[in-house]
Amino acid sequence: MDSQKIVEKLKGPVSRAGSPEFEVFVSREIHGSVEVKDQEIHSFESAETLGASLRLIQDHKMGFAYTTDLSDSGLNKLFETALATSRYSDSSEFLSLPQDGPAPRLDFQDCDSSFLSLPQAKKIDMALRLEKAALSFHPKIKRVRGASYEGNLSEVSLTNSWGLHRHHQNTMNVLSLMAVAEEGEEAEMAFEFEFSPFFADLNPEAVGLRAAKKAFGYLGSQLGPTFKGPVVLEPLVAAEILDVLAPSFYADHRVKKCSLFDAGPGETILSPHLNLIDDGTLKGGFASFPFDGEGVPRRRLLLVKEGILQQVLADTHYGARLKAHSTGSSSREGIKRPPEIGHSNFYILPGTLPLQEILKKIHRGIFMTELIGIHTANPISGDFSVGAQGFLIEKGEITTPLKQMALSGNLKTMLNCVAAVASDLRFYFKVGSPSLLISEMDVAGQ
Repeated sequence: MDSQKIVEKLKGPVSRAGSPEFEVFVSREIHGSVEVKDQEIHSFESAETLGASLRLIQDHKMGFAYTTDLSDSGLNKLFETALATSRYSDSSEFLSLPQDGPAPRLDFQDCDSSFLSLPQAKKIDMALRLEKAALSFHPKIKRVRGASYEGNLSEVSLTNSWGLHRHHQNTMNVLSLMAVAEEGEEAEMAFEFEFSPFFADLNPEAVGLRAAKKAFGYLGSQLGPTFKGPVVLEPLVAAEILDVLAPSFYADHRVKKCSLFDAGPGETILSPHLNLIDDGTLKGGFASFPFDGEGVPRRRLLLVKEGILQQVLADTHYGARLKAHSTGSSSREGIKRPPEIGHSNFYILPGTLPLQEILKKIHRGIFMTELIGIHTANPISGDFSVGAQGFLIEKGEITTPLKQMALSGNLKTMLNCVAAVASDLRFYFKVGSPSLLISEMDVAGQ
C-alpha cells in the first residue's frame, strides 16, 4: 500500500485549486470469516478492500469524497468531487485539520505477524472446536447458532497538508456463538464471544463452555415477579447501557444540546461510585489504535471521577469550538464517511469487591443478565422500557432463573443510584463495565 504515491498525485490538483487544507486517508482491509454448523462448514468468506478518502477545507467549508479507484483518473475524480461538495457544506470558522504534533505511542503490540500466513484449516478448526465445546457441555444443549471465527487486518495511512503523517497496521480476531438449551417445549439461548489481536490467544473451549452454561442455567425459568428493590446488572448488560450513554460525552452532542447531561466539568452527573474512562491505548482493546481518525495521538482520558464530570470527547473542530484542543477522539468507520467524534475503549473502572461480596449484602433482589431492546433507550432524555431476563437473588445467592420481566426507568436516574461497583470488569467489544449494584429499581413481572 503506497499511500505516498496517492498523496503526490493529489498535490497537483490541490495546488491548482488554491491550495486548500487537505487530508488523504488510505485504508486497506483484509477480512475473513468461517461459520460452522453440525461440525461442518456452513459459510466461508474472504475479502480484501483498498480505498482512499479526501477531505478539503477551503473558505471555512469542508469537502469530502472517497474512492476505490486509485488510478490517475480515479484520483482526479476524487478531488473534483471533494471540491464540489465543499461548495454546499456548512461554514464554520473552527474547521481545520490538526497540525503535526507529538508522535503517537510506538509500543503498540496489536498486530499478529502470522495473520496473513495463517492456514485456513486452523481458522476452520477454531470454529469447529468452539461449536463442539458448547455441544459437549450437556445433552440439553441441543443446538448452536452462528459458531464463527472472524479475523481482520487493518492498515491505514493518513497524511495532511500540515505535514502530519501517520501509519499503522493491526489485527483483530473474534469468536462468537449462540448456544441453545432445550428441555421439553422450553428453549433458552445465550450468546458468548471473545476477541484478541492475536489468534493464538483465543480459547474456543472456554467461550463455548460459557455460552452453554449460560443457556443451560436459564432452563426452568419462572415468570419474573413485580418487584421494587436492589438490582444487580451483570457486566455485559451494564456495558450495553454504557454504549447508549457514550454519545452524551461527545462535544458535538453537547454543543447541539442533544446530550443526556447539561452539566459542565466539575459538576456531579453520576453516582460517586462511578469512574468513567475512554482509553484508545488500552492493551488488547477492541478499539485501541495509536492515533485517532485525524492522526491525533490516542490516550487515556478520565471523563468522570467519582461521579464528577472532568472532560468530554472532542475532535479538532469541536476542540477549537470549545476553546480547547482535540482529545484524540475522532473516529472513522472506513473510507466512506468523514471522521466524526466517537469513543474508543469506553468503560467503567472496576471496584475492589468481588461480585459475591456484593451479593451477600442483598436479602432479596434480581440479577439482570439480559436486557432486550436497550438500544431503543432515548439517548437525550434517558427514558427506557425494555424486556429483561435474569435470576432471583435470595439471601446473597443467585437462585431461580427469571423471564418475561419489564424494566423501565431513566438511565441518568439509574446511574445515580449505583451503590456498589464489582471487580469483574468485562468488555462488550468497545464498551466495558463490571457488575453494578443499583440500590432500587422497579421491575414489572407477573
